[in-house]
Order: sequence, then C-alpha cells, then structure tokens
Amino acid sequence: MTPAAWGIASGVLDVVSFVPYVIAVRRGTADPARVSWTIWAVEYAVLAVVQYARGGGAGDWIAVGELAGCVTLAVLSWRRGGDGFGRGQAAILAGALAGVAAWPLAGPGLAVVLTVAVEAAATGVTVVKVWRRPGSESLLSWWMFGAAALVDVPAVAGGPPVLWLYPVTGALTAAAVLAGDAAGRSAARVESSA
Repeated sequence: MTPAAWGIASGVLDVVSFVPYVIAVRRGTADPARVSWTIWAVEYAVLAVVQYARGGGAGDWIAVGELAGCVTLAVLSWRRGGDGFGRGQAAILAGALAGVAAWPLAGPGLAVVLTVAVEAAATGVTVVKVWRRPGSESLLSWWMFGAAALVDVPAVAGGPPVLWLYPVTGALTAAAVLAGDAAGRSAARVESSA
C-alpha cells in the first residue's frame, strides 16, 4: 500500500473508533473525562495544522479524524459533567492549554514535541479516572484508537522524524488507558475478595 492509502485507512479507522464511544456515552455506560477530551480537542487542532505545515501528507488524515472525534467527545463530556472539575484538573487544563498556546512561538517541530507533552497530561487524567472507575471508558474505542495510530506509521514513513511522534504517542496513549482499566479491575477484584 502507498503512504496515502495507509493514511486514509488510518483516518477512517480513527473516525470509526469514535462511534462506539459516542454510543456508550449516550447510553450512560462511558463517562469521558472532560479535561482530557478538551485538551485532546485543542491538541489535535494544533497537530492537524502542524502536520500539514510539516508536509505530513497522508499522515494528516488521522489528525483530522482525531480532531472531529475529540471535539464531539469534549462537547458530550461537558454536557454530561460526570467526572468533576476540581483545582487539580483546572491546573492540568491550564498548563496544557498554555503549552499548546506556545506552539506558534516554538515553530512546527517543537510544537509537536509540546503537544506530545500535553498528550501525556491528558492521558494521565483519563488513566487515573479509569483506574478508579474501571469500565468508565469504551475499551473497544481505545483498542481501535491504538490500531489507527499503528496503521498511521507507514503513512508518515519517509517524512521528517517529528511526524512519527503522533502515531507512536497515540498507540502509547491507548495502551496506557487500556492498562489503567485492567489495573483498576484487578485492584477491584483484590479488594472485593479481601
């Protein structure tokens, strides 16, 4: 397959991966972390622009898919309002938004590095939430998010190394959320058997 075909496949898989999550939110079986999805929405707006500016080509498709899905889940999460919003989350949100706001001053390459750091902050919020409340995320969607990120790797092959940050970080983010859920379920089983 060509890089363009990999990019389109990754973008389609990524957009489709949001469908089970949105359905789960509407049914009340998933509770997206507001801060995480808000950060990710802003981050993917930046990544889409940066990927385009850096000549991402086929790799741009997944960033656009992520942007659409993250905006949708951010809006749904603020409407539902189930995960709380305290000082800690406000500080994480403010810090992440400041990091994203700095990207025009940093240049496209450093902007991607900054947004990867922002990704880690948003991921941390969701991992803690899912560890405390296993089953509060659409695990099918997270498996699909990870798969879409891996499918994006051949789309950016041959491009500048900075373009590899998105697919690698996306796969690691999905793995961290899935591991957080598994650890939370394991801890709950141990606690209930004690």
